Amino acid sequence: MAKEVKFIPSVCKVTTDDDTHEVIQPTFKGHIILRKLTLDEKFAFMENSGVEIGEEDGKNVVNVPKGSKAFASTRALVSGSKKHYVEVDLTRLADGEHFASVEDLEVEHDCHPIMVEVANRLVSGFTIGSEPKEQ
Repeated sequence: MAKEVKFIPSVCKVTTDDDTHEVIQPTFKGHIILRKLTLDEKFAFMENSGVEIGEEDGKNVVNVPKGSKAFASTRALVSGSKKHYVEVDLTRLADGEHFASVEDLEVEHDCHPIMVEVANRLVSGFTIGSEPKEQ
């Protein structure tokens, strides 16, 4: 049985702007359930997208190639991540619109950064107990 993880996208959390230290309120609420990558899937995912995993502040980060290859790598990451979505339950706070599938996310511009975040987290990995509670 494949392992799953409940992922809370950053748009669902209270954050602080790194430059201005301004508190940024969530713009969505909810979560996404993801099927975690196996070792083989992770390495194939990285190979196919041309990304590498680095470390920053003790956390794994995805290093996407610079320049013209950045879009192709990001697109490959997002495309490869789609089959790992098990459940989508997100609501945009501004208008109450609900997103219940990866297809819903794909066609809404506001959701594209969420899909990139999901792809990056899938490939960089999830640490046990690292997912904070929903805001």
